[in-house]
Amino acid sequence: MSVQGTVKSNNMIDFMPPIQLKDYLSFRKAMSSASFHKVSLTFRGRDSIALASKHFKLGAQDTVLLPGYLCDIISAAFAGKCKLLYYDIRKDFSIDVNSVEDIFSKHLIKVFYIIHYFGFLHENLEQISCLCKKYGALLWEDHAHSVLSNMNYEYADAMFFSFRKILPVPDGGGIWLQDDSTLNLVSGGSLTSDILSLLLFAKRRLWCTNKPLRSAARSLARKDVSSLSQGRKKIIVRPVSHMSHRMIRSADTKRIVHDHRFLFDKWQRFIAGTRFEPVFSKLSEDVCPQGFPIWIANPDQLLRELEVHKVFLKIQWPLPEYLRSLCPVSWRISKSIITLPIYPGLSTADMESIITLLQRHGRPLSPDEIGEMIPAT
Repeated sequence: MSVQGTVKSNNMIDFMPPIQLKDYLSFRKAMSSASFHKVSLTFRGRDSIALASKHFKLGAQDTVLLPGYLCDIISAAFAGKCKLLYYDIRKDFSIDVNSVEDIFSKHLIKVFYIIHYFGFLHENLEQISCLCKKYGALLWEDHAHSVLSNMNYEYADAMFFSFRKILPVPDGGGIWLQDDSTLNLVSGGSLTSDILSLLLFAKRRLWCTNKPLRSAARSLARKDVSSLSQGRKKIIVRPVSHMSHRMIRSADTKRIVHDHRFLFDKWQRFIAGTRFEPVFSKLSEDVCPQGFPIWIANPDQLLRELEVHKVFLKIQWPLPEYLRSLCPVSWRISKSIITLPIYPGLSTADMESIITLLQRHGRPLSPDEIGEMIPAT
C-alpha cells in the first residue's frame, strides 16, 4: 500500500494516548479493581524502581546489571544507590545469555534488569531466570512497554510498569513483587499527586501548541535526569493520582489489546508499500504492542519535520556517549529507530498523514545497513 500526496489530517498526533478531559476529571469510581489488581500503583515508573531498591536494601556495595538500550531515567533512578554495569542487546532486541553470563562470572551481580521492548516479551525468560538463580541475582523485569502483554509472573522478583505509555493517563507507574505480602507499599491517591497530575495533563495539552514551552520542558527534563544521576536530587515516592487510579483500575484491557494489535497490523500494511523496514515483522499472540518501531537513517531530522505538521513522535532512546563503546549494538539502535504511535482513536487519516510525511522527509535504513550492526559479544 502506497500513500502519497498531501497531509490529510489536521489533528495533533502524539506518541502517547491522548487524554480526554471529561474522562480524566470524571467523579465516577473505578468500575472494578480487576485491572492490575496485584500491582501497587505509583505516580511514575521511577517511583517503583526506588521502592524496589528500598525493599531489597540495595546499597553502595551492590551492582545492578542494566541493558545498554534503556531510558536514561532508569539508570538515573539507581544513581548514588549502587554500582552500575551494562550489557549489550542483539539487533533483534533479544538477550544473549552466554554474553551476559560472562559478565556474571566476573562481577558479583545483585540485580539483573531486563526490559521487554515495545511490548514484545523475551522468549528465553526461563534461561535468564536460571542464570540469575545460578549466581544468586535478583531478576527485575521492566514492563513499561508491555503492561498489557501476556506476561509470565513465574520468574521475576520484581516487575515495573508505566501505564501512561499505553493508557490515556498523565501519570501512573506500578510495582509487582513476587513476595505479595509486601505489595501495599503505597497508599492510593494524595492531594500532591492530584496537583502534579493536573500539571502534567496541562503540559501535554500545551506541549504541542507552544514551541518555546516544548524547548523549556525538554530542558527541564534533561536537568531533572542530570540531577538524579549526579545524586543532587532524590526520587520522592508518591502514589498515583486519584484520577489516573480510577482510569487504570477501570481500563477495558481486552478492548485496548485488540485495538493495539489491529493498529499494528494496519501499520504493517502501510509500511509494506514503502521503502521502510519494521523492527518487528511478526506479532505473536502474547503481545500487546506499545508502538510500531521502524528502522530509519535520519530520526532527528525527521522528528523536526514532523513537528512542523503537529506530529510529535519520539526516539527511544538517545543514549549517553559513554555507552557507545560499552554497548555498540544498543548505541547503533538508538540512532536508527523511530516509533510510530499505536493507541485507540488513532485514525486512518492520522496514519496516512504520518506515512506521507515519512516518505517525504524520512530516509530508510537499508537492509544492508541493518544487517551490518555488530552482534553483541
